[in-house]
Amino acid sequence: MRLRADVSAGARLAFKDAVAIDEDAGPRFFEILAAHLVPPWMVLRVISAVMDKSNERYLHDSELGGFAERVLAAIDDVIKAVGKLDLDAGPAAGRAAARRVGLATEQNFELEVCMELYKDHGWGKRIFEQKKALAGLVERILKDAEKLTGQALPIGASGFGKTRKSTPRFDQPPEPRAVTRAVTTLAFVQEVRPFAGPGGFSAAHTKTLETLNASLDHYVEEAVDIARTGHADPHLVQAYLLAAAELARFIRDEQAADLIRRRAATAKPDEPDKQYVEI
Repeated sequence: MRLRADVSAGARLAFKDAVAIDEDAGPRFFEILAAHLVPPWMVLRVISAVMDKSNERYLHDSELGGFAERVLAAIDDVIKAVGKLDLDAGPAAGRAAARRVGLATEQNFELEVCMELYKDHGWGKRIFEQKKALAGLVERILKDAEKLTGQALPIGASGFGKTRKSTPRFDQPPEPRAVTRAVTTLAFVQEVRPFAGPGGFSAAHTKTLETLNASLDHYVEEAVDIARTGHADPHLVQAYLLAAAELARFIRDEQAADLIRRRAATAKPDEPDKQYVEI
């Protein structure tokens, strides 16, 4: 979004007045302005207006180049932070990492529209590499979400030949750590969705959600069927269905989770004191 013509003219006039008082006052003028903006790096738009959207070489070599460098460095920090996502930290950590992806995506966009960039070198190349690195990290976490969901809700194979199919395994109680790690990545998947298009990972995000939704449906239907036929310990079936409900909060929404909880109630054992896991 570009500043209105009257706002741009006012910014240029204010800048001209500042450097008329002191020829070195340019950076201080923008520092003061940035301090009153939310977020502060939106000052790049004002700099772009004052410099009439100069090319990156001119801005880089000017006394105002440090403003863009700061934003580029902040994006590098975001990439490092997202790459260090602690899968054992829970959904809050997943959401925070996703919001960092959104921040870096917005900052990259701001840099792209505030100056003329060169694609094969300088800041233009650096921005391209940042966007590529960030999209790669997101896609890695998307793949982790599928893998970790499978570990939280383990599936085995039953039958032979053409009758062979994937079936939930109820050998042991749900592993709390596996559920937590899956929830962390799923919270990330849910929170990062608005940034999928601008961030360049829309196709991967859509594919992951389709896979997760299909896997969840299959798991719940199979588990409920096993509970009804009595082919597994009902305590274990209920525990895994409650784990599936927890994951459904992030794959879909709270309403979907409630539906699975209600279906889990049909597998509730007669001995309510026997419990394997808390979700």
